[in-house]
Amino acid sequence: LYGSRAHVLAQLDDHFASAVDGMTSMICIVGEAGSGKTELMRAARNRLSEKGALCVSADLHAAGESHGAGVLETIAQLTTAFLGEERKTLARLRETLERSLHPNAGLLTKVVAPLSQLLGLHQEPPTLDGQVADRRLVLTLLRCLDAFAQEKRLVLSFDGLPQADLLTLDTLEHLLSPTTAPRRGIMLLAALRPEELQENPKLAALLQDRERDGNMFSIRLPPLDAGEIRDVLEELGETPSQDMVTTAEALRDRTRGNPLFLQHFLRTLLATG
Repeated sequence: LYGSRAHVLAQLDDHFASAVDGMTSMICIVGEAGSGKTELMRAARNRLSEKGALCVSADLHAAGESHGAGVLETIAQLTTAFLGEERKTLARLRETLERSLHPNAGLLTKVVAPLSQLLGLHQEPPTLDGQVADRRLVLTLLRCLDAFAQEKRLVLSFDGLPQADLLTLDTLEHLLSPTTAPRRGIMLLAALRPEELQENPKLAALLQDRERDGNMFSIRLPPLDAGEIRDVLEELGETPSQDMVTTAEALRDRTRGNPLFLQHFLRTLLATG
């Protein structure tokens, strides 16, 4: 990660410190296709894991469009991670979940297999209709996430956020609301292309509202500049020189500073000698 990409990691450290202090926030990394969002998200999760966070990543492209699929996938991953913890920790988490989810645990244990492994199957609560049922499920999901957050600092990463179902977006909105946020801070991460917000007005409105409230932060990835491309060339073993400066500027112009295009271009050059 070069230049501005490395600086983003430092910004994420600050936001994680806020989560440790109890503030739930979302950080959206915004960049064009090939700008390095995926690699940056991976580096961020590794870095925050080293700081003691439990990081999980949900692929919303694959989660499906069923109610709350994105958050349910996140809860499944969290539970799976905790199943490897020592018995004392599991017992404490189980007690917290039972208390927090009662009497609606059955809403989750029937669809989240790892959670049913931890808690056992619970009887489903009475059936409700429409928006009342959705509201109950959202509150149950929030209480579940809060229970996990009482044990460890959580970083929830979402790939394909614009493809999230409506109930997942509603849950994220409540996570970021000052009145319904968990008692423990949770850090949310997502990567977006600029045009994706135009394709999902509900998501765009949610992020705009939360940014106004100070709970959402956008970090834009600019193209690599010539200096950053020189760093790449040095990593490849090139000796710093005036020719390198000229080459870096030419590569910037040829690839428009796009890291993926640069990577492919350099591979082609190396392959052809």
